[in-house]
Amino acid sequence: MYWESHHIIDLYILEIKPNMKSLFPIDPLKLESTLDLTTTPFAVATPSVAISVAPGSVNEDGSGNLVYTISRTGNISTSLNVRFSVRGTAQFNSDYTQIGATSFSRFQGSLNLPSGVASATITIDPIADNVPE
Repeated sequence: MYWESHHIIDLYILEIKPNMKSLFPIDPLKLESTLDLTTTPFAVATPSVAISVAPGSVNEDGSGNLVYTISRTGNISTSLNVRFSVRGTAQFNSDYTQIGATSFSRFQGSLNLPSGVASATITIDPIADNVPE
């Protein structure tokens, strides 16, 4: 995902953390896990997360933006925090701004998908400048 000939920005998913509790209670006095054998334990499937971008490139001096969509499949009944890394030659807040991420810096960011929400977007808006690159 790039603009002009020298600026590049890529987002990579680093970590997926659903908000869920342990399936087996831990006794803090014994420091061990206990399991009630009269119940059937169950597993909560980890959601599958994907990232896509459209369009694939824009010009710095154009009106277009890069729109990254982060989507998940599977159980969406709990919120999900997706961390991602930011790489490339473009400098955050001098070459581009963003809208939509929960947190965002030059090197990393995160996006929270609330319970019941399957996807969200992060918009990257290039900043035109007079510096030949």
